[in-house]
Amino acid sequence: MEQPIDPVTILAGLWKFVVAAGAGAILGLPAQVKRRPGGIRTHALVSLGATVFCMTSIAVVGGVSADVLRALQGITTGVGFIGGAALLRGDRIVQGINTAASIWIAAAVGSAISFIRSPVLGLVAALVATVINGVFLELDLRMERRAQAGGGEAGPGGAGSPGS
Repeated sequence: MEQPIDPVTILAGLWKFVVAAGAGAILGLPAQVKRRPGGIRTHALVSLGATVFCMTSIAVVGGVSADVLRALQGITTGVGFIGGAALLRGDRIVQGINTAASIWIAAAVGSAISFIRSPVLGLVAALVATVINGVFLELDLRMERRAQAGGGEAGPGGAGSPGS
């Protein structure tokens, strides 16, 4: 006979779902602002999905074990396909690698939220990743402007590239 579900357990699970979706939304914000694929909805769904998979595995197995860690392997593989879709472009140009990495982080954050005691740490991880994205994007843009102002081209063989 099944035992009744504790309301506190239900609220804790709901809280983790909300935090996971919020953390994913934070991660997807930069892409959304730039009107690029893989924005808020994609990141929120990936993060929430990872949380649901991990929490379900924990509930079925009855705690964290090697069986639950297999769920993480499955999430990692599945997210790899989503990230690959973000990279698929024509004309031998690789675009979307940052979006793919952000989606990967969204899955990691969602997974972590299901395992850690304080799901708010997942929000912190999402904020850190978003700040890293913003800071390094600004550095990339400054280096590109500097290279263009120097008369060279940014990228392979241009000013500012290794070996020039």
